[in-house]
Amino acid sequence: MEDAIFLVVVILVRLAFPVICCVIASNKGRNAAAWFFIGLFFPCIGLIIILCLSDLNEERARWNRQDRESRRLREQLRQERLKNEAVQDHVTGRLDHFDELLDVDTRQLGRGQAGGQIGFDSNTPPALPGEHRSRSWYVSINGQRSNALTFDQLKDLYDKKRINDEALVWCEGMVDWVPITEVPGLIEELL
Repeated sequence: MEDAIFLVVVILVRLAFPVICCVIASNKGRNAAAWFFIGLFFPCIGLIIILCLSDLNEERARWNRQDRESRRLREQLRQERLKNEAVQDHVTGRLDHFDELLDVDTRQLGRGQAGGQIGFDSNTPPALPGEHRSRSWYVSINGQRSNALTFDQLKDLYDKKRINDEALVWCEGMVDWVPITEVPGLIEELL
């Protein structure tokens, strides 16, 4: 009789493992039938493995949240691009209108002149040796525009390393601020 009770207990315990594995697998979003058989043939190992595996339901929910957020951000970015394009078209239209009134073509100046010097009017020839010495220079130091500087003052700033090759400079005749290295002949004279 004791052997029969022992056998019934062993069978119940052996059946408890597959049922527990099946329930845990189902709650974690995994295939319950497969885990029933794993629990049946490998009781303790199956239970340990299913307890260690991640919850697929939580992972799916996290992926869905990330996907929704990604779609929302892409749509927001698309809307911002459309808004920026509309503003750019509006500004370009207004600038074109003023160009017509003033009889100038600022679009050509903004492209950098083919054959001309970058940052200079298209009719400005390349600098002659020593020509930079006669100009008044402005330099951007830490984002602040300096007062008018002579060439010697500009060279002194460069020699003392208060400005480097990438410092933005401007002088009369230039369209825009440019790095020192883009002003024809200037870097050679500073060295």
